[in-house]
Amino acid sequence: MIKLNSIYPSLLSGIFHANNIHGEESEKNFLQSLQPYVIQLRTKYQSSSVSIDYSDLKMQAAYLIAYYPGYIYQSHNTLNCHNVQDCLDIASDSITISMFGCGPCPELVAIASFLSEHFPHIKKITANVFDIAVDTWKYSIGIAKEYLLPKIWDGEVIINYHPSFDLRNPCELSKIQCLAESKIVTFQNCINEIATKEIKTQDIFAKNVESIVNLLSVNSIMLLSDLSGYESVDKTLSKLEINLNQIKYKVTTNDRSEGYRFYDGSIPPKVLEYLLTGEDNLIEKRTIKYISLGILVNVNINIHIKPDNECKRLDLNPARERIATTAQRRVAPPIKKSIQNTTSTPNLSPVTSTQKPKLLPSPFQPF
Repeated sequence: MIKLNSIYPSLLSGIFHANNIHGEESEKNFLQSLQPYVIQLRTKYQSSSVSIDYSDLKMQAAYLIAYYPGYIYQSHNTLNCHNVQDCLDIASDSITISMFGCGPCPELVAIASFLSEHFPHIKKITANVFDIAVDTWKYSIGIAKEYLLPKIWDGEVIINYHPSFDLRNPCELSKIQCLAESKIVTFQNCINEIATKEIKTQDIFAKNVESIVNLLSVNSIMLLSDLSGYESVDKTLSKLEINLNQIKYKVTTNDRSEGYRFYDGSIPPKVLEYLLTGEDNLIEKRTIKYISLGILVNVNINIHIKPDNECKRLDLNPARERIATTAQRRVAPPIKKSIQNTTSTPNLSPVTSTQKPKLLPSPFQPF
């Protein structure tokens, strides 16, 4: 499990370096200058649908400090609660993942930590990034790749930036070959921005997600996770659960709307003194509240769903008996299948990292 005391120092070092900040006084002034941006983020996240311009690098810096560590924990906890370690059958020393609406990619940091814990033989991650603002987020992704990943991952990381497309509109996804090669596909904290209040938009997004699921290979898993309290998220996940809960797919749900405590008291003092001071909308986060859906494709292994006191299932349709409530499923023997880490989409910009870790190797809820 990643610890905050290993995330925050590395994150701050990357942010200060990227902004040419040197010395205690400069760090103090910079952190204080981020206060209006954190307040703006907190205010925006209170609305029923979220729309924020992240092109301002100070907005990204504020986001990284105030939310990023918690979102890493959210992703790591989602991987654990849906028992991804029991779902995947990976003999290869490499894995391909795809992340949608991922912004600065906290999922990548969490998955790297998760693989280090459960699949130590894997030494290469090929990460496909799909985001409508993919170019905007390269600043923050660069900080994560250079300053966070080396602390938890001793293998190679290749990041492929895919041409952006808008999942609020019907999309042609069948030609994206890397999806068939991906063992883990994620949507995290973006559903509230993509699937707005409009039923039509929710339906289009759900159809696009279903199309992606249909492209996945045997024994791969899609994880959709978003913050609690958004009606559009509840409706969209409910729609997906109904549509995909069939023989070919096994759907599990996880409700952490009571809050998942991850704060361990190790946020750097300078952050608490100059940025997250405790005033209105500047309070550090100690818990994260979220709901998630796991979609396992064509199950060929036994799945043990964690008991309710560990990871509660989301009762989106309490009147309907769902396949997800079965603790043990009788299924066929596992099919061994190696992953070919080749990227077929031509317009990609690969970024590699082969740095060695310096520390051991994994949620935040806005007001």
